[in-house]
Amino acid sequence: MKTAIKVLLLEHDPSDAKLIENELRSSGLPIELKHVRTKTEFFKTFAAFRPELVFSDYMIDGRLAGLAVMKELREKYPDQPFIFVSWQIHEASVIEVLQAGATDYVFKERLSRLKLAMHRALREVDDRKERERAQADLRHSEEYFRSLIENASDIILVRDGQAIIRYASPSVEKLLGYETSAFVGKNLL
Repeated sequence: MKTAIKVLLLEHDPSDAKLIENELRSSGLPIELKHVRTKTEFFKTFAAFRPELVFSDYMIDGRLAGLAVMKELREKYPDQPFIFVSWQIHEASVIEVLQAGATDYVFKERLSRLKLAMHRALREVDDRKERERAQADLRHSEEYFRSLIENASDIILVRDGQAIIRYASPSVEKLLGYETSAFVGKNLL
């Protein structure tokens, strides 16, 4: 069985938290959910729990604290998926939170969209991790081949389509006595 997805929910209203939890659990994915009600509780729980997904109300205790929590979290964890779940607010506020880095914004009147937002956020995390792995593999491969070329005893020249030399291996100096700069940028013909 797949490991439970760690979810941290910042919601001051217990009845709304229960609705959100029920919707998340109906997603078909195993969920380990922690519910907190304040900013202080949020950061304490976040540090100990390290959730994969964060859901937060926009308004906490009558203040726009959800946005402040997200911005503070983004300073230390810029890639942390953060989804707002709140009652209908002005369109400009939705745009503001998305521009500030929220992964998504789901209205409590449309909680059925929560599953889509959760699946999309998890897919984005997987895609980012795959890109990071591919970039690390590419760096390793480039370092390996660079090491091979730079330590080869043969002269290796790399030219472009116009026969301009773009790279000359260090063996040029050892075998011919010329610095590589004497070749790079010159036409091979």
